[in-house]
Amino acid sequence: MGQSPFAKRSAPSDTPTERRQSTRIDLAVPIVISGRDASGQPFREATETISVSFHGASLKTRKQILIGMQLTVENLVGGSVGKSICVRVFEAAPGQDLHAIAVQLLVPSNMWGVKDPPADWKSAADVIQQAAPAAKPRPPAAVAASSSDLEQRSADLAESVLQLLRGQAAGILRESLKEFEERLKFLESGAEARIIQQAEKAIANADSRLSSNAEKSLADAEISLAKLRRDLLEQLKARSERAIVATEVTLREKIAALISAHLKSIEALPEKKSKLDDKK
Repeated sequence: MGQSPFAKRSAPSDTPTERRQSTRIDLAVPIVISGRDASGQPFREATETISVSFHGASLKTRKQILIGMQLTVENLVGGSVGKSICVRVFEAAPGQDLHAIAVQLLVPSNMWGVKDPPADWKSAADVIQQAAPAAKPRPPAAVAASSSDLEQRSADLAESVLQLLRGQAAGILRESLKEFEERLKFLESGAEARIIQQAEKAIANADSRLSSNAEKSLADAEISLAKLRRDLLEQLKARSERAIVATEVTLREKIAALISAHLKSIEALPEKKSKLDDKK
């Protein structure tokens, strides 16, 4: 009942199961699929169709289903149930959990609840109706059993709807978290860029201030050196002038003393001569 001998990941493009037997309509119908996955584990999954036809549908799933596997499809809106065979498997897009598969109904029908189906749907339904044997009246026990089955199916459908809503809520939450993370990364990158820009600006301002301060200090140093040079030259000039004056004074004093001594010696010569004459 689960996996057929020809089950595989993909189907050839020209297999009879892929030839469209009735018009396909893009329609999202909430459904529940159940059966066994590629590992043989039983599963039950709430999902929705992508497109429908009288003979089957393409739908979304997170499970790994192989071609030839039998699935039970339940319409959560109309309550119809049908058996189907997986006829095609599409690979998931990068980064996506969901991928698409195509199923063919074992008993074709408008189980999707399309109110105004295409003409070929009605023709196919008429053919199936004519080929079907006349329905036999069911005994009361069968009616009671169908009523109990209907209650169980209603409970299953309610649980499936809850699963579908939980799945949709989880998907919305994941998208919101992803958007929040992307926004946070954008803000972080913007903040980092602003911090780097401010740091570069601060460094440039600091360099400018340092350069300005260095130029100012150098100019002040040159002014101070020039002033010190002028002061030293003025002090040296004043000291030289004072030394020259002092030297001139000393020389004049010495010259005056020598001249005075010489004059005194000259004045004393006649006296010495007369004394000599007297002695003679």
